[in-house]
Amino acid sequence: MNMNKELAKKMGDEVMAAAQQIAKKYGYEVRRGSGRYDSNEYKLNSLTFFKPSDVGGTRFTSSEERKMAFEFDIRKNQLGLSNVNVGDTYFDPMKGCDMTLVGYDTKKRKYPMIVIASDGTSYKMTAGALVNAMKGKR
Repeated sequence: MNMNKELAKKMGDEVMAAAQQIAKKYGYEVRRGSGRYDSNEYKLNSLTFFKPSDVGGTRFTSSEERKMAFEFDIRKNQLGLSNVNVGDTYFDPMKGCDMTLVGYDTKKRKYPMIVIASDGTSYKMTAGALVNAMKGKR
């Protein structure tokens, strides 16, 4: 059987389900990184197990996310996102899932806004795209 997009997605979902069971057993959460496939193989780049922490009502999974949240709070008025906060969720009809704002990554000039899908996959986007997406904020 040759590898294709549907098979790669199915395999990634099964790996994620198994990883979530292991993470839950030990009191951790898990996030899946990106993957790629060709006709012969599927490569999942990373699974990250982490202990989440709550700070000020927002759940952070790493010190990097805390920094991105801080950077977003500094810049949100300049970006036209004064009514948006880290942790806000919106529905993305293209991906078919909820997306949660993580913060602003200063290392990514073109796509500094970082969001995480409900399945744990992270995405980067422009501030303008986030402004449009947050019109459907939940």
